[in-house]
This record gives sequence, C-alpha cells and structure tokens, in this order.
Amino acid sequence: MIQHVVFWKIRPDLDKKEVEDAIKDALGSVPGPVKPMQFSPPRPGSNTHGWDFGFTAYFESPETLETYMKSDAHHKVVKEVINPRVVRE
Repeated sequence: MIQHVVFWKIRPDLDKKEVEDAIKDALGSVPGPVKPMQFSPPRPGSNTHGWDFGFTAYFESPETLETYMKSDAHHKVVKEVINPRVVRE
C-alpha cells in the first residue's frame, strides 16, 4: 500500500473552510484511492510549517498512484479547484 500526503497553504483572501470543502468535494470524486481520503487542518499547537490543510490517500501500488496522478479527472481538479485557491511557493 502506498500513502500519498499533500499539504496546502490556502490563499489568505479566501475563507479556509470554504476552500477545504471545495477541495474535499472535488478530490472525493476522482477515482483511484483504495480508502476514503482523509482531510484535515493541522493539529492545534503543532508545528505546521505554515500549512493550512492537508489530505492523505492510500493506493494499492505505485502504479495505481501514478495512474491517479496522470488521470484527466485529477488534472482537472488541480487546475480548476486547487490551483486557484492555494499559495504556490
């Protein structure tokens, strides 16, 4: 099993909860992970390194993760939902 973890810094001019919900809804519709994705903000008091939000997804193998990452559905979510709402550094 392969674990895929991603963290984001949400644009400061946007409502964090609305962005989290939009990303959850969009990524939840992309096929591939073997378990439901887990989404959450950092634990209060933890060293977040500036990240606002993250998710974890599990895949059967490196090949299934690669298929997910290259899928049109994943690219569409990244381009239309994630990129406009997060800070890229």
